[in-house]
Amino acid sequence: MLDKYISAGIMSEHEATTGEEAAEKLRKGMVLMIREGSAARNLGILKSILDKNLNLDACVFASDDRHPGDLIEEGHINHIIRKAIALGTDPICAIRMATINPTRYFNLKDKGIIAPGKDADILILDDLETFEINKVIIAGEVVFENNKLIKKFKNYIYPGFVKNTINVKPLSEKDFNIKVDVGFEVDARVIEVIEHEILTNSIKRKLKVKNNTVIPDACSDILKIAVVERHHKTGNIGTGFVSGFGLKRGAFASSVAHDSHNIIAVGTNNKDILSCVNKIVAMQGGFAIAEGSKIHGLKLNIAGLMSEKPVREVNNKLNFLHEKLKEMGVKIHAPFMKLSFLALPVIPELRLTDKGLFDVEKFRFADVVIRPGRNLNPGRKLDRLT
Repeated sequence: MLDKYISAGIMSEHEATTGEEAAEKLRKGMVLMIREGSAARNLGILKSILDKNLNLDACVFASDDRHPGDLIEEGHINHIIRKAIALGTDPICAIRMATINPTRYFNLKDKGIIAPGKDADILILDDLETFEINKVIIAGEVVFENNKLIKKFKNYIYPGFVKNTINVKPLSEKDFNIKVDVGFEVDARVIEVIEHEILTNSIKRKLKVKNNTVIPDACSDILKIAVVERHHKTGNIGTGFVSGFGLKRGAFASSVAHDSHNIIAVGTNNKDILSCVNKIVAMQGGFAIAEGSKIHGLKLNIAGLMSEKPVREVNNKLNFLHEKLKEMGVKIHAPFMKLSFLALPVIPELRLTDKGLFDVEKFRFADVVIRPGRNLNPGRKLDRLT
């Protein structure tokens, strides 16, 4: 399958999670984008690449998704370089993986090297271990020095159409029910999240049925998960179960949900899930937490993905939400980031879309309920994802 993938012309990727996988892709001529984000932390594969003495000129660094707090406290690509050096990478090789290697791959002829005729985009460092940046030069002009931004940049004015992108039909609690015909107990497929990875496991758990509705079990860390289509008011809602968050009460949700960016929510009950979804609709995008009458949100009204507020203000609000989730039992790092990947139906094993539960390895929709009784949303082959 990898050979077919490469033969189709795809020459790079950022999903390698093991040293063996990374080595195979490098040996077959791919450019390996080594990812270190907030939810997916895969820089550890670099140690295997170094041990096998593989071609570092075919490696580049990527952050994928990074929370504002991680950017403020750790940095961006500079943080990845620092960690790579700590893993034993020669500092010059680490810098090449962040500069000249990616510019050559993307054919950015004016960048990536300090030389005549190139863009004078330069970082000045104090040393190669801490990798603290002392000065930033852009196009030959000093814009940052001694921890201070010394150049004023104009604020970008966003057009109105990017601020009104959440279009959802009115919903009720029963819209999130998972119905079965008969039975007091069923076997259900459950998405199991993995800490520091965006891969998931497909597991089977017994769940109780009440009034022909399958009930989540927060005591056993089996929660309800739902994806609500938010672009065209189609009314599509996918529902299923997820394990690994540790949430004991309430719900939380996000309009950041790769790649379709529908609204995705996880909760112990339908009422709080509905409150989260309604809060996101009211904010025209963002993160939300609900526990009974207590509802909190972080507004991301630019396409439902970004904020117009300063990064530190956004980070303070996000930290507040993270603390609330810890109080509600959530035990994993970057829960909103983890949640955002559960709607991405191209990464194994199980995902949830607005059309239902999706088995990535079989590349077809799957039944949530295995037995007894007939699931009212039977598995079907993929036709089109929204």
